[in-house]
Amino acid sequence: MSAVKTKALSLVKSFSCAAGKCPHNCCRGWQIPVDEETENNFNEMPGVRGRHLRFFLTKFRGDTVIKKIMGRCPFINSDRLCQFEANGENELMPLVCRIYPREGVSYGDFTEVTLELSCPVAAGLFLENPGRLSFEPHSFVEPFFEITNDDKDFLSYLQKEREKILDLIWNTDIKLGDAFKVLYSYISETMSLIMRNRIDEAKEISLDQHLKDFQESGKKGSLSFFSIRTIDRMILDHIDYGALFIRERVFAGLIRSYNKVFKDMPVDTIDADFHEAVLSMCEKCPGLNDKYRSYFSYNIMQLFLLSYEDYHILKPLLFSILYTELLMIFDLTRFTVGIRKNNDYIMTRETETETLYLMESCVRHNPYLTQNLLNVMRQETL
Repeated sequence: MSAVKTKALSLVKSFSCAAGKCPHNCCRGWQIPVDEETENNFNEMPGVRGRHLRFFLTKFRGDTVIKKIMGRCPFINSDRLCQFEANGENELMPLVCRIYPREGVSYGDFTEVTLELSCPVAAGLFLENPGRLSFEPHSFVEPFFEITNDDKDFLSYLQKEREKILDLIWNTDIKLGDAFKVLYSYISETMSLIMRNRIDEAKEISLDQHLKDFQESGKKGSLSFFSIRTIDRMILDHIDYGALFIRERVFAGLIRSYNKVFKDMPVDTIDADFHEAVLSMCEKCPGLNDKYRSYFSYNIMQLFLLSYEDYHILKPLLFSILYTELLMIFDLTRFTVGIRKNNDYIMTRETETETLYLMESCVRHNPYLTQNLLNVMRQETL
């Protein structure tokens, strides 16, 4: 593995864990998967210590995980730090704990490393550095995911496509809602060919032509790419699951506020009303336009190459749009509630950071929830 090239987003080198001062400790609320090597280290530990460690291993949907106590990892100490790390026993830390919030994905010849924005420090770094990011050489990071497909031609195609998509996103003459529509049209056409094993024909499809056709049609893309009715179904039926209030009270409270804000929008015009409300919020809070473009771009950078595994290039695009729209919705919720309490309300960096890392931790990085959201999206778009 040492010969594998490692590339990381420029934000990665700037990350420094807040440790016990973190406002959202990563040892709480998560399912903590235990990789095979760490499980073996637990099993090989002799005596009373070994029995104690193994007591906290359990199974969840077929995977080995840490058995939590009152929603917390049992190995967190009184300083809110991992006792294994504090004792220099990193071999007893699950891989996800050793590398978080770094996420390494191996594509065979190279590994890409990004930051999970569910970490408050990572979310803050992201918000402080709006704009198009790039990958640069980095020291080796053990990948958490390995994609074993050996179709190198397809991987090369995905890398080139990702750059084309990012070029369009960062063409600031194109409104974000228009970019959603153009990319959906383009990726839908290319995927239909890829799924029929006609990748050479897919390579001939022109993104520039799709953009030109869209502009000549006189149509406009909406920031509510997914209808608000669909988003509402996702939030109320899936994101607001029964234990959310226990796991993350602040985010559960944000959903309660969402219900109050959006119930006031007329059903017949709610998509248009949402679009206009976001535009108005962006006018009053400079920087939000750049943030949403940056977040959409960041999702594409993290997710698009994952389709190397299943060839489903439309799925990462749709999730990238969905997460961006959800961030707008929760920002708008807080903004609207703030306006009602104080007519001079301004979106603060602390508020934006909290909204981002809570949405990421409660929505994006919940694999079982992700599958439910995909099922809802399939009914509307796939």
